[in-house]
Amino acid sequence: MFIVSDRKSINWLYRQLPDLIDKGVIDAATAARLRGYFGPEEEKPDYNLAYILAGVLGAVLIGGGIILIFAFNWDQLSRTWRTILSLAPLWWPS
Repeated sequence: MFIVSDRKSINWLYRQLPDLIDKGVIDAATAARLRGYFGPEEEKPDYNLAYILAGVLGAVLIGGGIILIFAFNWDQLSRTWRTILSLAPLWWPS
């Protein structure tokens, strides 16, 4: 069996095979031989779990840092700024 590192290209070829058979470009036996040569179609998700975890961890750390900056300077802020910062999450677009 032939192992190709670019599975996206093989999956694209497998999606094109029915059209090629319908148009008479190749016959069903040739399509079967191509599938046998390139191996089974792999269904993998388009996302990488490590990227998702790194993104979530980064968002939590950055958000926590901003909250800590506000918490550290809370006593030095005027009542107006404390009110604005307290109510800002209610108006923040979601």
